[in-house]
Amino acid sequence: MEYVITEYEKVRENFPQFGKVMKQLKTDLIAKAAGDWANKKFGGMYPEAGQFGISTIIPAL
Repeated sequence: MEYVITEYEKVRENFPQFGKVMKQLKTDLIAKAAGDWANKKFGGMYPEAGQFGISTIIPAL
């Protein structure tokens, strides 16, 4: 397996389809979680009680 580390802005400039793929992935994962946890709602980055949320590995966000 190979990895490339680069600035996100460079990826966005040179590979616009990457953003579309990531947006669709996020939509699909939220839909799957909503189906798996039917009694919970999506609460974004700061979910409250009874909600599920998302996170990031980037502490500044």
